Amino acid sequence: MLNERPPRLAVIGGIFILSSVLISSNRGFEKKISSTQLWAGCALGGGAMATVGFAIVLVKPLLPLYPLVWVSTIRMAGGLAALVLLMPLHPDRRAVLKTFRPHAGWTWMVLGTFFGSYLSLLCWLGGFKYSRAGIAALLNQTSTVLIVLLAAIVLKEPLTRVKLLAVGMAFAGAAMVLLSQVHSFF
Repeated sequence: MLNERPPRLAVIGGIFILSSVLISSNRGFEKKISSTQLWAGCALGGGAMATVGFAIVLVKPLLPLYPLVWVSTIRMAGGLAALVLLMPLHPDRRAVLKTFRPHAGWTWMVLGTFFGSYLSLLCWLGGFKYSRAGIAALLNQTSTVLIVLLAAIVLKEPLTRVKLLAVGMAFAGAAMVLLSQVHSFF
């Protein structure tokens, strides 16, 4: 849709990054799920990523025209408006509304919302605004592998050899993608 042609090194780096995501996400489930649930989850997740990808490609030409803060705020407001409109249809809306009553966990929730949603969206959109869509998309996939590292550091989850391999592949792929941009810049 944008007529972008990634350099060969970026394609190889992208294969490394996407492979690392597959390797790092390969795990068993704590409880058994049916194959119907698994395939439904995969289809819904794939559909969600397809719509996100389609939407960012649609708005990419508009990103240079507006400040990132406004674009991010409008996107967050659109999501919030959809949730508010759908709230009356939620079967357990009382339990959902209880989370909006002040309690001790709010400090972490507000910080998580700001850093995990708003600031990350701002940076994500900035990557698309100031780079090629294909390059930004590949580099954004490294977040999955970075979560593996953060889970090991903060949550003390085991960092297995397979996870270390995935992290190494992601960083190598990101380096290739970035190096391809340096070569195409000069």
